[in-house]
Amino acid sequence: MQPLKISVFTNSGELPLNKSFSLLPNGKIQKESFGIMTRGSVETRIVNNLEELHQLHESLDSSQAVAIGINKTDCPNIVSKRYLQQHPLTTNVIQRTKEFFPLQQNCESIAFFDHDGKLSMQEVRDTLISYHPGFEKSEMLIEKSSSSRVRIKGTSENSSSSGCHVFVRLAPDMCLKTVGKFIEYSSWMSGTGEIKISDKDGKMHVRHLFDNSVYSGEHLIFKAPPTITKDFELTESQYLYFPGGALSNDI
Repeated sequence: MQPLKISVFTNSGELPLNKSFSLLPNGKIQKESFGIMTRGSVETRIVNNLEELHQLHESLDSSQAVAIGINKTDCPNIVSKRYLQQHPLTTNVIQRTKEFFPLQQNCESIAFFDHDGKLSMQEVRDTLISYHPGFEKSEMLIEKSSSSRVRIKGTSENSSSSGCHVFVRLAPDMCLKTVGKFIEYSSWMSGTGEIKISDKDGKMHVRHLFDNSVYSGEHLIFKAPPTITKDFELTESQYLYFPGGALSNDI
């Protein structure tokens, strides 16, 4: 099997790119997500398999996140669109966009899927295999969300028990968006597709086994351990690894 590439982004000034948890005076848990990257850097890392990818995720610090798109330039310096508007004379920089971080082609690559439902990691895998048997033979890494590691000290209940990230090795002839469309179609055909109304803005969001919004190379995947206050503790990360080959075009 071919080595796999992954992009590791680091925020400037050690600004966080992870989640944080604190306990409010009323006893409720407050969770905040930090996904703003005004300035930073990117490095292409190489892993031999998806188990090594999990080890890479475990080594990330709070200012780091990953993406499956690979920098097509030699420039490691990242700035946001707003930063460029405010500093138009800035040179030797690129933006974290589809233009600069396309999905890989003509080589084995990593597919990323985000399940924000209530299925267990094994149930997510079993569902994929029910859609197409090729998933059973494909190398796959399934990790619980970072939020699931957080729990209040002195309790046995974690802050979240749902949600997981799925990484699959793709063959060179595979297109992530095509695989995503196949999974979406299979979900609707099996009766598990739904349309959710956002509590924040009232917009409709199509949901199925996975989130459709993550099929792009520049999308940040937050894998660093959460930042917690003294009221919490971190449990061991939970994951399942299945060795195998690359998911090929017979899907």
